[in-house]
Amino acid sequence: MSEFDDTPTDGPDFDDAIAGTAADDTLDDAAFDDVLAESAEGEVGSVELEDDSFDLRAVDMPLTAADATALGLTGLLSLMRPDDVAPGPGRFAYRLAYGALSGATLWLTNTAEETTDLDAYAARNLNTGIALGGGVLCSALFDPRISANWWADDLLAKLGIKHPRVAVAGLTVAATAGAIMLERWLDARTKGIGFEAPEDEETEVELTPSQRTVLDLLVVGESANARSLRDQLARARFFVYGDHNFYRVEVPQEGQRILPHSHIHPTRGRFTDADGLPALITLHIEDGYLSAVEVGPDWLDLTEEPEDWTPYESADAWPKPAEVTLVKDER
Repeated sequence: MSEFDDTPTDGPDFDDAIAGTAADDTLDDAAFDDVLAESAEGEVGSVELEDDSFDLRAVDMPLTAADATALGLTGLLSLMRPDDVAPGPGRFAYRLAYGALSGATLWLTNTAEETTDLDAYAARNLNTGIALGGGVLCSALFDPRISANWWADDLLAKLGIKHPRVAVAGLTVAATAGAIMLERWLDARTKGIGFEAPEDEETEVELTPSQRTVLDLLVVGESANARSLRDQLARARFFVYGDHNFYRVEVPQEGQRILPHSHIHPTRGRFTDADGLPALITLHIEDGYLSAVEVGPDWLDLTEEPEDWTPYESADAWPKPAEVTLVKDER
């Protein structure tokens, strides 16, 4: 699979429970493009303007408390000059403080958790690493950075600015704020924020005993992962958004997390749906917790796209437990 890591499933528990394995072809880019095009045309209403421009008013981009703190630190860093402190230990401490404040600014403004596929724990580690590395680098480049500030001070003084040092700090803060807003706008544009959602609202559903039995079948063995997943399934809440092909799952964020933290559970349930299409039941793990259940045709196993396929309208589309064959995902 392209976006998820595999969890090891070798062992007697799995081999005893599964008669066969699945070996499927890879979905090509053209097929993905077709699916995305159909979704955009049929289900998502845009709030683009008549001239195809993006409606910025539909994107919520407030400056957060972390942004305000980072902007304050940016202004403070712009005000710092070497001659504020006499040469010696004091100036060395001043340089270290400059590096520490630079690292704090990077930590506050880094968006790895929102813009990468990493789980929250890994993203925080990445943020911390970037902040530490950036702080050390800024401390090492203290003299060139301050020289640039002096150059800007002299330029503004020649232009008649009475307080060039304050002006440089103000311009730096304004430029940083603009960069934050631009990054947020570009991220929103990329992710599709600013587009109207379908008319259907997300609703919580109660799974039938048959559906829960099917999901229980997918949890094989008594490993730590299996026990954690089994416990999460028992306490999970399920939500649908119109059709019954995708269930968002909420579980208490407590107890032992599943490893790896983000992946597709390798044991899937295969069945034949009402249209005669090969279908799969798939569990998604995010940040160590069950995050979604996907039920629908196994598009990778189809040689051609079905003409009249429609999303599953109710839980009746689920198979009975006896109709499910367990497969080990080796893609």
